[in-house]
Formats: sequence, structure tokens, C-alpha cells
Amino acid sequence: MRDGPDEQDAESSRREPSVTDASPPATTASAPALNGAGARARARASLMSWGFGEGPEMDSVLLVVTELVANAQRHAAGVRAFRLARTDTGVKVTVEDASLKAPVDKGSPAWQPGGFGWPLVNELSSKVEVELFPGGKAVHAYLDLDGA
Repeated sequence: MRDGPDEQDAESSRREPSVTDASPPATTASAPALNGAGARARARASLMSWGFGEGPEMDSVLLVVTELVANAQRHAAGVRAFRLARTDTGVKVTVEDASLKAPVDKGSPAWQPGGFGWPLVNELSSKVEVELFPGGKAVHAYLDLDGA
């Protein structure tokens, strides 16, 4: 049983991403050749510089980074931009690509390969947003971290 609307909103944001039509961010770092390993290395370096050490929380951030980059590579011909930003409660991972389609949970059965990345991103993130703009989209995943 849920205690109130805040919990219901948080739960529904895990299941279906928030989709917003907007202009692209003014500061977009180009990342045409970025792959999962490169994005993980950049994320790890940023997290370490912000004082976050190795452990389960860093593993969660790196897994979300890997999944979002892999989705952009598989479904949208690659990553247009990758950003990791510190927030009051943790970090915000942003991956931009050229697809105009929001990610969907395919509900794949356990025996079928694929289809587990997007549900994993939603499970590990406190909030996920999909921002559509002319020429593509940005996926924002917010992760709460102790010590933020």
C-alpha cells in the first residue's frame, strides 16, 4: 500500500519515463565516437574527482552509463552527447542520440536475450526523464548517492 501521492509519482516514474518536448541544451558536448568503455572511464574519473569511491553506488552509476550508451549505439546510431553532472542528492547522467523514439520496456521474458537494460536503468535511478527535441532526444537518469 502506498502512503501518498509522492510515492505513487515516484513509482510511476520508474515504469514510464517522463517525456518532454524542448529545445536541445545550450551546452552539448560532442561525443560521436564515444563507446561504453569511454563513457564509463569518464564517469569514473568524474565520480572520483567529486569524492565518491569505488563500491556499489559507483557500480550503479557505471551500469546506468553503460546501458544508456549501449541503447544509443543500438537504437540510434550512436551517442551525440554524454554528460555527468553532480546534483544535490547524487548525479545526473545524460545521453543524447538522434532517435526521436522514447525508450520502452519490452517486457522480455527471462529466457530471451535483450530487453533488460531499460528496466535496469529505471530500477537503479530515482528518476528518469526523456526529452525530445528536433533531431533527437536526451535521456536523463538521476541517481541518489550517499555523501552527495
